[in-house]
Amino acid sequence: DHWKGMSQQQRDAIMQQQLSQVEARRAAAAAAAAAEAEAAAAQRNIHKTVMQQAQAAEEFKRKQAAAAAATLKEQMVAKAARDAQVKELYANKVTDEYFNQFGTSHR
Repeated sequence: DHWKGMSQQQRDAIMQQQLSQVEARRAAAAAAAAAEAEAAAAQRNIHKTVMQQAQAAEEFKRKQAAAAAATLKEQMVAKAARDAQVKELYANKVTDEYFNQFGTSHR
């Protein structure tokens, strides 16, 4: 009982098994690459969405700040007008009536 090597059929079976392993490895690598590309695309979409939301938030903040500045300016103008009116109303100017009251009553 002396071993004289593998038969051609055994060698062909081993070769076929190795080829199927190589093909399986290639298919797994292709699937991994496809999954990685899909994950990268999903990440790009998420990044794009986040950037759009950030830009929308910044635009909203700019509009709010502009509206607040416009309101403040209107309020400042209204206050200046009110202050001028109050100053005119309560100016305590000396008029002729003040001087005409002297010497009009007797004790």
